[in-house]
Amino acid sequence: MSPSARLALPPWARRVCKGLFWVWVPAVLVPCAYFLAWHELTLPDSVSPAEVLRVSEEDTGPPSRAGAWTVLHILSASCGCSGRILARLEADGPRVGFVERVIVVGGSEATSARLRSAGFLATSVSFAALQSRYGVEAAPTWIVADAEGRIRYSGGYGGRSGAPPEDDRILAQLRAGADVEALPVFGCALGPELQ
Repeated sequence: MSPSARLALPPWARRVCKGLFWVWVPAVLVPCAYFLAWHELTLPDSVSPAEVLRVSEEDTGPPSRAGAWTVLHILSASCGCSGRILARLEADGPRVGFVERVIVVGGSEATSARLRSAGFLATSVSFAALQSRYGVEAAPTWIVADAEGRIRYSGGYGGRSGAPPEDDRILAQLRAGADVEALPVFGCALGPELQ
């Protein structure tokens, strides 16, 4: 028996197979597109980076040292992307020549205490407090201010979802005097209207 003879189906069976195929295609593609878009769409940046930085100084501790650059990390305890950055921060500690502040959204006091023991100025806030006090709706995001307090960067950590963080490269370019275009914020939407 030839292979073509084994695959010969009556006309009604071919129509049923074609119909099932055309039902199956959107049933698979629509959820896949939804989940892919969830991880690839950029999220909104903070409303006013200067105001976010000012409020973070009230919440995390003393003002930045004169002559030091300030880096503010806003991370979510429930976001995998934020978790990778948080783990790296805890392992590496703050960078020399920078005052680094960390706001952990939905995190425990134990998380903030670990960050403080590593040398960061850190606090945990609720999702509601993040929106009402800071106007931030997405994480992970970060803001950099130079020694004069000018905002030099406000955006995401990587050029695409799941990409390695580029914060070390960005900070080196900023310290060298270069202007750096902000990367989009990929990660987790924290505001209910974005979820």
